[in-house]
Amino acid sequence: LEDNKKLKKQNSNLLKEIHHFKILKNISDKNLILGFNVHVFSQDYVDGKVLKNILEDIKSSEEKLIITILQQNNNKLEIYTLVTKDCLNFVTAKDVINTLNENIGSTGGGRDDLAQAGLEFNGKISEITATVKDNISKIILNKGN
Repeated sequence: LEDNKKLKKQNSNLLKEIHHFKILKNISDKNLILGFNVHVFSQDYVDGKVLKNILEDIKSSEEKLIITILQQNNNKLEIYTLVTKDCLNFVTAKDVINTLNENIGSTGGGRDDLAQAGLEFNGKISEITATVKDNISKIILNKGN
């Protein structure tokens, strides 16, 4: 039983590392909008607690980053948004989630640096990813004017 417990913990840590590196790979190519590195992408399901831990780690190591991750969990779409500290005077994760709540019908909230929302969803994730990208681009461009 003790070995099983230890192996489960090791497995969980390895999965966290793998997903951490996948996210870092996704954001490594800069996608600049008004000087902010903005990324929206979908991924295979990762437990929400694990994903939040990964995003907390990324938050402390990246600059000028706005990232939104979408993932399908059965018939629900989960949306996680991270905004690094140096962006908060311009846009917050709550701004992003509130805009998405208005425009795509999701519900959620959170902190200025990390927020999440959910949406009953059975469509193509690529279509909603494009909509989310468009919404975030508009937020940034409108605040820049």
